Amino acid sequence: MNEKMSWELKKRLKSVVDKEIGTVKKEFGGKTSIALVYPNTYSVGMGNLAIHAFYKMFNERDDFVCERFFLPDKNDLSEYKRTRSPLMSLESQRPLSDFDIVAFSISFENDYLNIIPILEFAKIPYRAGLRGESYPLLICGGAAPTLNPEPLQEIFDSIFLGEMECFTPEDFLHPTANKKICHAKNLDDFPVQTVIYSDKAEFGNMHLIEVQRGCPYRCNFCATPAIYGKPRMRSADAVLKMVETGLKYRKRFGLIGAHILSHPEFDKIAEGIHAVGATFSPSSVRVNDISEKKAKLLARSGHR
Repeated sequence: MNEKMSWELKKRLKSVVDKEIGTVKKEFGGKTSIALVYPNTYSVGMGNLAIHAFYKMFNERDDFVCERFFLPDKNDLSEYKRTRSPLMSLESQRPLSDFDIVAFSISFENDYLNIIPILEFAKIPYRAGLRGESYPLLICGGAAPTLNPEPLQEIFDSIFLGEMECFTPEDFLHPTANKKICHAKNLDDFPVQTVIYSDKAEFGNMHLIEVQRGCPYRCNFCATPAIYGKPRMRSADAVLKMVETGLKYRKRFGLIGAHILSHPEFDKIAEGIHAVGATFSPSSVRVNDISEKKAKLLARSGHR
């Protein structure tokens, strides 16, 4: 291995972390180490709230340490290939194979194609049957595996179906097959929002907040009902509490959900955001649900 080039990769990773707000760095001694992998580039992965939620869930525990991995971008990809360096984490630049558990969060089926290249860079066999006890436990979850786990069966040791709130960190230590999709009952008990701020992330200029899951419109062409089941809403009070948290870092809020205007307290949420001098951007809007009042609230946040 060319140590000089490997050092160059480490410097690049450190540079990314140095520009973040909210990164957690822990000592590894006596802790279970989790490699949290998003099978796409950093900018795409850091715009996904699942990464933020898992990162917080693991790192708020004293007995776990969680670090992030992403598919290298084009510039880093060439450096990895030339130096044959193993894939390294952002936080400590440790190789993926050094972690106890490698947990993939997969939102889109297109990213299935990135899983094997990531494992090849990490020098980890991509078939579960070829990995012995010297390799990390490989697990995955997310919207894509919940919808279609079959293509991943021979890669991962365990696949978690459903929503992360149904599981505890201990469940990932000794995984058992869950063939039934699990859904969280009360979203207010599980805040899901931006926890790491990065200008390089997609939607990095906003504090993202999950407002709802599921959708009241069960369109046959849409995967949302199959993945998330019955639509569930966070209360306006819970959303505005997350607004208060994010206001320290961002003045614009991304409201995440399949159909934001269907939220029964949308007006209260929008007015609450405007009241603190901020604006919002909804992830999805159906035109037929825009009333005159909602149109004015959207316009006040810069939407036409």
